[in-house]
Amino acid sequence: MPVDDPRHQPAKAIPELNAVAARLAEKHHLIVDDLYTFISPHLGTTQKPGDVHFNDEGYRLLAQQVSATIRALLGSRATNGAKAK
Repeated sequence: MPVDDPRHQPAKAIPELNAVAARLAEKHHLIVDDLYTFISPHLGTTQKPGDVHFNDEGYRLLAQQVSATIRALLGSRATNGAKAK
């Protein structure tokens, strides 16, 4: 784990930190929507230059990803609930 100030983690630390989070999520049966992996191929066109924030297109893509994940989970729970009755 990086020992840098937590407010100033380098981008290269993200995959390592995400791996720790993924292990914890799996241990506690939590659902993860890995937005870092999703957005990484699009950073050149979606991230503001010299900034960690996204432009409108970046936020639009992230919102679509999150909403698709939520819809899929809601659909699977509705389906699972219907089968359980």
